Amino acid sequence: KDDVIRRDFTINTLAFSINPEDFLELKDYIGGLSDIFKKKIRVLHALSFIDDPTRIFRAVRFEKRLKFRIDGKTLELLKAALDENVLDKISGKRITAELTILLKEKKPEIYLARLDSLGVLSHIYGKLRFTKKNKIVFSKISNYFDNPKNISVSRLRRIYKEIEADIFYKAEIFSGLNNTEFNEAAKRLNMGGKVEKTLKTMYSGLEMINNLEKNNFLYLNKKPAEIYDNLDKICIRSILFYLFQESGKDAAGFNFRRIAVKYINKVIFIKPSVNGNDIRALGICEGPLYGKILSEIKNLKISGKLKSKEDEIKYIKEKYLKNN
Repeated sequence: KDDVIRRDFTINTLAFSINPEDFLELKDYIGGLSDIFKKKIRVLHALSFIDDPTRIFRAVRFEKRLKFRIDGKTLELLKAALDENVLDKISGKRITAELTILLKEKKPEIYLARLDSLGVLSHIYGKLRFTKKNKIVFSKISNYFDNPKNISVSRLRRIYKEIEADIFYKAEIFSGLNNTEFNEAAKRLNMGGKVEKTLKTMYSGLEMINNLEKNNFLYLNKKPAEIYDNLDKICIRSILFYLFQESGKDAAGFNFRRIAVKYINKVIFIKPSVNGNDIRALGICEGPLYGKILSEIKNLKISGKLKSKEDEIKYIKEKYLKNN
């Protein structure tokens, strides 16, 4: 009983006896069973959120996961705790850990939307919000990663490590902030240097893509190989993030999105069949020429002009060995 009264919510206070005289008898000291039937999230005492502010995140998690509702009095206590700036009393790492748990739930957008409606996000960092646009992008991310028929994800993971939904959710959460604001939010949340660096790389790549789209890159008589060469220089996560974003609504953007989809689903997996050893076996000395040859072969394979390894070797012989 002493343990039970220290729990977070009444729905987590039920216990079964292990004493012989009442073995497996349900012990409900706080009224948890009633709250389960009423689908109610209720704290045990008035200082619950003050004692442990992370209960704010757990309240939302249980509410949305179980399709319950936060009790009216509990909601008042939660908002009062936020007004007391209780989140300032816990570390950024603890907040980030709670957010990461929420991002692993099915349809995490409903959890973030609830946090925003309660004012939790703005208490984490003043300019943090979760808009309708964020919700749409979250839905696209979850549909992409949670679809068992989407073979693109598994193929990408074989080439690139850590292609997971989590980093795209985080990128979208902070997408409305400028550089200075992002740095401040990242410092508050103490997300870790690796995550922060990854997000900055994604944003930088997204900016490069938006510039290509804005400057009508596709309409400058560019060959497909030139377009793909430019995409090769951009972080793969940035290209995926661009496709998740609500961008590319005009003609130029629509065409660029079409190219990007083809790049993600097909072009990125096209590699020369020959390698450096094959080129060396033909009698060509090692050097920068190897990279040029492999790049040419890849572009020719993308355009469908080379079909097999034999075609590639024949191309090398005809172009680079014809005078020998």
